[in-house]
Amino acid sequence: MRRHVAAIVVGFALVDLARMARADATCADWVGTDDMNHDGMTGQLKIGQTNADCVSLAWCAVSLSYAASVKVSSPVLGVIILFIALAFFSLYLVYVYPISEIF
Repeated sequence: MRRHVAAIVVGFALVDLARMARADATCADWVGTDDMNHDGMTGQLKIGQTNADCVSLAWCAVSLSYAASVKVSSPVLGVIILFIALAFFSLYLVYVYPISEIF
């Protein structure tokens, strides 16, 4: 019987400690810009504060945005270079070496 009472008292004490332990962070502590690297993909995480009317939630006025840097894979880059080369070749044919009829 004493074990059960002791366990209940310890349980209530832990619950009371958890209730009293509050986070001291505020929204302003998180605002800013951070450079991120997720599995080799780099980008920027921007945390801002909005003017939202928050009645019940302290963190409802926080805005998050993530901008990833653009990375082009090798096959896509090859296709882009091919189209640029074809464009310059067509400009060469039109303006530098025009094809005209002889007759």
